[in-house]
Amino acid sequence: MALDLTNATATAANQEVCIKANVVSGFTNLKSAQFTINYNTTQLSFSSVKNFNLTGLTQASFTTTTPGTIAVNWTSSTPATGHSLANGAAMVDLCFTGKSAGISSTVSFAAGGQIQNKDNQAVTLNGTAGVITVNAAPTTGPATFDITDVTATGVGQQACQKVNVTNFTNLLSTEYTITYNATQLDFASVRNFNLTGLVDASFSKPGVGGTPLGSIKVSWNDPQVNAGVSVPNGTSIFEVCFTTKLNNITSTVTFGANKEIINKDQQEVTFVGQAGTVTVGTGGSGGPSNFALDLSDATVPATNQEVCIKVNTTAGFTNINGLEFTLNYNATQLDFSAVKNFNLNGLTDAAFGLPGVGANR
Repeated sequence: MALDLTNATATAANQEVCIKANVVSGFTNLKSAQFTINYNTTQLSFSSVKNFNLTGLTQASFTTTTPGTIAVNWTSSTPATGHSLANGAAMVDLCFTGKSAGISSTVSFAAGGQIQNKDNQAVTLNGTAGVITVNAAPTTGPATFDITDVTATGVGQQACQKVNVTNFTNLLSTEYTITYNATQLDFASVRNFNLTGLVDASFSKPGVGGTPLGSIKVSWNDPQVNAGVSVPNGTSIFEVCFTTKLNNITSTVTFGANKEIINKDQQEVTFVGQAGTVTVGTGGSGGPSNFALDLSDATVPATNQEVCIKVNTTAGFTNINGLEFTLNYNATQLDFSAVKNFNLNGLTDAAFGLPGVGANR
């Protein structure tokens, strides 16, 4: 007797997909059949059996208590004559759920099946395996987060920027930081939440806990845990509001170096952040003259070697009473080592809030 497990395809992970056990030949006057079907538990979860097409074959004929095996035990209700199925007939459907996208998983017959006909003769089982394919998740491109530009007429006014998204498709979680210049802007609030599960508690506010001034950490998770959330392109998912501190400035609000997006298939999605600006009054640098610093380039021949870049003044360092700014670097590619070679009166090691120390943890 020959049985064939058909192939089947699921369009995504966590969807039920069923294969048929079809008769190829030789299902003639059979009185009993015992055999086992094997599947890969790292790729598939057994779901159900259904569409029985053999008299006496029921749910009770299938034992699925051992992961990775489906034991089939069928006996004809008329053993004197046995039962027959036509070639090409579907005997039963076996249903599974794919655990991850982009897989092809084999479902096969184990050796040692026992088939008997009405004359109590052993019948050899020839089983052909089937393959369940779970398609890879469609590529929709990186998810883009865009901070809009806004204008305020003077100091002490509130300016609110929208955070708009593109390709926010089937996402489970996002984590990122919004950074701003705390000498030019005071954080005021976040508001107008427009994403399921995004609430005020999703934001770690500046100066609260371990979040330093100049940073707003955003942590969001799909409330349904594994369904994934999608919103139309151009959706504003929230607004961030600041109070202006200086007149005639253009202050940049951007995204920090560390960010992570996970989709419903547990795949990491590329984060693209687009900065916005808050312009106060006529804009500009906020002082009587342009002030410019330049970070030099540097090259190191190998990993795990110290490399230093210089902070050079290129314009406007005239009659300065004080300054405050933040330098950002990619912590996945670089480890901070030291600051040295101070060349400004009053500038010492203590003037630097170093990574992992105090409020910079």
